[in-house]
Amino acid sequence: MQLQAVTWGATLGTICVASPTCADDITLLGEPQDIQAMLNIIKFHTKRDMVKINPEKSEVLCSSKGKNYQQKTYTLGEKQINRVDKLKHLGITRNDKSKVNTDEECLTKTTIKYLSIQENPTENPHNIWKCVRNNQNDIRKADVKSRLITGTYMLQTTKGKFSKNQRSGICELCTKVEEDIKHFLLECQSLESVREKQRNKLLSLTVLNRRGGKANYKQEYVLQIIMDCSKLSTTTLSHLKTDDLIEIEKHSQNVCHQMHKKRTELQAQ
Repeated sequence: MQLQAVTWGATLGTICVASPTCADDITLLGEPQDIQAMLNIIKFHTKRDMVKINPEKSEVLCSSKGKNYQQKTYTLGEKQINRVDKLKHLGITRNDKSKVNTDEECLTKTTIKYLSIQENPTENPHNIWKCVRNNQNDIRKADVKSRLITGTYMLQTTKGKFSKNQRSGICELCTKVEEDIKHFLLECQSLESVREKQRNKLLSLTVLNRRGGKANYKQEYVLQIIMDCSKLSTTTLSHLKTDDLIEIEKHSQNVCHQMHKKRTELQAQ
């Protein structure tokens, strides 16, 4: 708590993530000028609370390429902490070149395959959040959309997977096939009345000249447009501007929210 109060160390936006912990493992994240001060705080509290941290089992991994940073030393109390090229934390080996390949993650993780991953998300909000105004209605719509795009929306296939197939993945509305994201948004006949009203308007927004223009897309592209149109910004929708993509996203959130409300209503009957 003291580290958060003085705003030292790493942050995600305005959220302090300087000292993530798990059980008795502690990690300090931050700029070199902050790390020693953070170590001093830890030393003070461990001494006060009569807890021991072994400096010989503590390690420093520097990811900065600056010469001055690479030569900097750190101490816990009076003992210098060992500098290493790689270390293991929570069973994961990390080194100064560690980097998450988000493109590869999207290919291997089916739950986020429709999500467009940004290179600099802290400076540039995702398209999903760009169209959200500060009111409850917009926030509710964005909440449903974000759960759909990250695979945390509880469809029947999701419930079946988490119950180790003790629960059926069959759609409770039409009772014909498994309810996955494609079935929910594009195929379930029980939701067709809502879907038909919303989808044509959504797809009309993807046409450069919207005066009577028609858009004919394969189902996989329709699903991608509904889920995250910004992923097609360099291919199928490259003719559109940023404001156009925001408008499409705004309407797609409305589509998803209306589908969600209808699904919830039918399940309650």
